Amino acid sequence: MTTLSKLTSVRTLSDRLHAFESYGINPYPHAFERSCALIDVHQDYSYVDAQGEETTLRLMGRVTSLRPVGRNLYVRLEDRDASLQFFLSVNVLADYEIGTFSQLVQSLDWVGFHVNRLYQTTEGELTAMVHHWTMLAPVGEMPRGDASMPPPRSWHGLGIAGQSRRRAMAHSKALRVLRRDLEDEYGFLEVKAPLPDLTLQRRTVSDMMSGPAGSYPNATVDTYLTDLLVGGFEAVYDVVSLKTPMSDAGLPALSEQVLHCCLAPAEITDMMSLAERLAGDVADEVRSLVVNADDMPFDFKALQLGLNWRRQSLIGLVQVETGRDFLHMHSLQQAAEVARSVGVDAQHCETIEAVAVHIAEQLVYPQLREPTFLVDFPLTEFPHAKQDRHSTALAEMARLFIGGGCFGIAYTVQNDPRRLHESLKEAAMTHGLPPAGALCIHIDQLLSLLVGLDDPCEWDF
Repeated sequence: MTTLSKLTSVRTLSDRLHAFESYGINPYPHAFERSCALIDVHQDYSYVDAQGEETTLRLMGRVTSLRPVGRNLYVRLEDRDASLQFFLSVNVLADYEIGTFSQLVQSLDWVGFHVNRLYQTTEGELTAMVHHWTMLAPVGEMPRGDASMPPPRSWHGLGIAGQSRRRAMAHSKALRVLRRDLEDEYGFLEVKAPLPDLTLQRRTVSDMMSGPAGSYPNATVDTYLTDLLVGGFEAVYDVVSLKTPMSDAGLPALSEQVLHCCLAPAEITDMMSLAERLAGDVADEVRSLVVNADDMPFDFKALQLGLNWRRQSLIGLVQVETGRDFLHMHSLQQAAEVARSVGVDAQHCETIEAVAVHIAEQLVYPQLREPTFLVDFPLTEFPHAKQDRHSTALAEMARLFIGGGCFGIAYTVQNDPRRLHESLKEAAMTHGLPPAGALCIHIDQLLSLLVGLDDPCEWDF
């Protein structure tokens, strides 16, 4: 028989199965009669306090963490809709039973727990006391080190656990609600722009959605969509997939998705209202995946209700940070010196306007915690937008912020072909466009801000 002291050498799935069998454990039993799902436990026993309540439950799920505390062991299981903490105590189970579990079971394995008590910890977390455990399905080889370590990264094709699974669920929910709103509520038609298979090299949504060259999403997708407006498609959208480069760890390229909407007749205020509705409905849809809405850096409830967002001026906020008005600055060298005085290196910027935007990226953007439309961008930095009706130097364009991060833009489309030719130095346009507005939302970035996940470029699928 394999002893516990020798189990640290168990690595391959074959070794693991032999170890289970040597202890008389069937690693793949025929069935396990579950009492209820984990989310039902949270709903039905939400009143339980530190005194606890005796109960009889049979619960199952995927192991996402193992945390030894002395001779005891805390285990977290997760199923499709929720997770729950379990406690294996030496006061209930024998040392041998806990030791066998901690040595044989690892992250992503499926197990069943027989529970006889529920209680709330001092941290306020609902926890289930285990009096018996059943192995349901070991899924792979042991990682190096102890069993509480995450599985090898080479498992990316075998399953998605923990935060990665929440990301996938959030993404599915977001796409569903976006399509529902656009098509059922606003009458949009989904179209597919004829695009090559492109890899996204720029790493931030701010970079991706700006620049005199228009950058890929705006210059290519929005041009195609606005051309459709000419032919009578007055409300169109496309969900464009962009691939990020393969990571240094050798993981496959990720597919990030960007929503593009064009509407005619419309202008920036119409697209800002649409952005409020869409972001609010996405927030409401993924609410169940938020770990703790009270800990989010913005008012999650206000976002769900679609309350009016703040409107802030980029030029005005930069002036607050620097004490200088960049609209009336005449020297690039002077602009760079002003930037340096507030700790921003702007030597790479080629225009005064670019310096102002760079200062905003460093000092202003992180402060925009509540849902905010940042307006008053220099026209030279976004020539696809129409000139602001109150200032010839500004564009009718807004960037969308939540929690200190930018996830999209809204703007009035420049529909005068002469202006586009002047600003972009492109060949003369053969047609003008109807009065139109455009909205661009980086779906994965929005979800990373809403659900409290990591930067999408670092997601570990």
